[in-house]
Amino acid sequence: MKVALIPSDNGLGHIRRMTLLSNFISNKFQVTIFINKKKLVFNLSKKVKTKKIKSLFNLKKKTYKLLNKNDIKKILKLKNFNYIIVDNFPDLLSLSKKIILFSNFFWHRELHSKNPKFKQIENQLVKRKIKIFGNYLFQKKYFSKFNNTKIPFFGNYKKNLNKKNILISIGTARYNEVENIKKIIIFYLEKENFKKIKIFLDPVLYDDNFRKYNVIKADYSKNMYNKTKFAIIKPGLGTVEECLMRGIPILTYCKNTFPEFKYNARVINKFKLGYDFKTIGESISFILKNFDDKNFLKFHERRCANLKWRGEKKIEKYLKSQFNF
Repeated sequence: MKVALIPSDNGLGHIRRMTLLSNFISNKFQVTIFINKKKLVFNLSKKVKTKKIKSLFNLKKKTYKLLNKNDIKKILKLKNFNYIIVDNFPDLLSLSKKIILFSNFFWHRELHSKNPKFKQIENQLVKRKIKIFGNYLFQKKYFSKFNNTKIPFFGNYKKNLNKKNILISIGTARYNEVENIKKIIIFYLEKENFKKIKIFLDPVLYDDNFRKYNVIKADYSKNMYNKTKFAIIKPGLGTVEECLMRGIPILTYCKNTFPEFKYNARVINKFKLGYDFKTIGESISFILKNFDDKNFLKFHERRCANLKWRGEKKIEKYLKSQFNF
């Protein structure tokens, strides 16, 4: 049976999730992932075929525009697939009768779109009883009206003792904001108790001024996350999952971000998976205070280990039920 996966390419979290799922279900199904050629950054199994496409995502000036149906059909050739799994693209509902949606939020809802076609799409989701999956902690409450199943985080918890570094990752930010954050980081790097700690720094922030310090560009690889002890991040779910599966305390930074990140920060704080400070300086001060506190770190790691994991198994089980395995 042939399965196509189509991730939203506006963030690495969507791509990471569909990559993990592709690799996992490729042991049972013939899998093809349709992905923006500029965003193919995760390792795929040799069993997974790739179709490189241009971006499908259309989000400009905090406005989500409906994807053009004719353009979509030109980009995506899906006639030969038995099932299609779409990440956060309800717009693609018309492409197939056999479609699964993974989504923790809808862009048109978060950005308060007034386009009536989105209302029609939601009605079709209900009428056709389209199966939707979402994370059991982070999915928005409005999905309760759909044929929805909440599932665990993707991947599995991995205890790692070789954690000595700090990740600082803020994603896209305004120029003035970036320059201010750089100054704050350099201020702390001059302090004696901070000099011994290696920093993985967002490429958006990194420049020649950091070369004389113990700072390297973040590459968001498994190796980088495995060495990270604390993380100051814009809380996209992909980065959040990478941190949680390694027991890394999360300090969220949500200034001038989309609603999804602020919502994620509230969830992280509610379930004591991290902390929400207003400034980078407050986050760094907190890290320095707790960096060598073994009891603090042990308690946090235990909380992360007790989360629900291996959400990809739930989706594979559903696919098997549809194919009468």
